[in-house]
Amino acid sequence: MKTKRFLPLLLLPTFVACQSANQTGQSAVEGAQAHLEAGKEQAQSARTQAEAAATGRIYIEMLDPVGDDDGPGTYIYPTDPVYTPGSFDITKFEVEEKGDHVEFRVTVNAKIEDPWDSRAWQGNGFSVQMAQIYIDMDHQPESGIRQALPGMNVTFVPESYWERCIIISPQGPNRVNSEINEKAAQWK
Repeated sequence: MKTKRFLPLLLLPTFVACQSANQTGQSAVEGAQAHLEAGKEQAQSARTQAEAAATGRIYIEMLDPVGDDDGPGTYIYPTDPVYTPGSFDITKFEVEEKGDHVEFRVTVNAKIEDPWDSRAWQGNGFSVQMAQIYIDMDHQPESGIRQALPGMNVTFVPESYWERCIIISPQGPNRVNSEINEKAAQWK
């Protein structure tokens, strides 16, 4: 598998986005369908290395220190109690091949909750977090898309322009696709 550059932006305890392999056998990185990985424990204990080794090959594992979820030091959580401490504190990002799928796993330092009952509005079983994983497919400076998706207020450096983005959202696929068509159709 050719190594790609993955740029986690705001990522979500553990959730998984699965990708099917394309017809050439290479790992695909578009059209992801996100689902919440079962488990109610803290993210750190969600999956051991032994389990990962038994189920597939981990291509990328990035660890991030606990307690650094304040951006440049000035970001604070919203005051609504649904935003629990650690719920945006990324602690791990993994990419693992599993047969004809590639899983993108993001772990945060809090239990994933569904305070707004997303299942009632065709959501994915979590309400607070949303993740976007930006992928530089060709590693060519200034090749790809410079801006993050609308509303993110992020500009990438020329060496990291992206060609694919995986969105893991509380919203169901119909709503996500509708938003993409309305706000970012030029990048489909």
